[in-house]
Amino acid sequence: MWFKEPRRKVEKTGAQRLINLMRNEGWKCRRLNVSAGIYSTPGFPDYFCTHYKHGQRWIETKAPGGKLRKEQEEFARDCEMANIGVWVCHDEKDYPLLFEKSNWWKYLR
Repeated sequence: MWFKEPRRKVEKTGAQRLINLMRNEGWKCRRLNVSAGIYSTPGFPDYFCTHYKHGQRWIETKAPGGKLRKEQEEFARDCEMANIGVWVCHDEKDYPLLFEKSNWWKYLR
């Protein structure tokens, strides 16, 4: 029997590899733990990252094939209207995407 890794675990391990690479490249990355409890803010990306040379990035991590939830789409649209980018990344292979125009719209439902 073929076993498929749970989607959430694939997303989590890919995100860890991406963030480790970014930290090695001088980024300060903050996990936005906003999905539980009374202070939850649905739709916020997973990470807010800053770099002295490259500026800031809002990063949503997804497993390959993943789509944004309704709240995430709304947050990304609001950011876009304010000229703030939101990037969707799977793992460390997507690191070069952070130096291009934000790509959240490619992951709409």
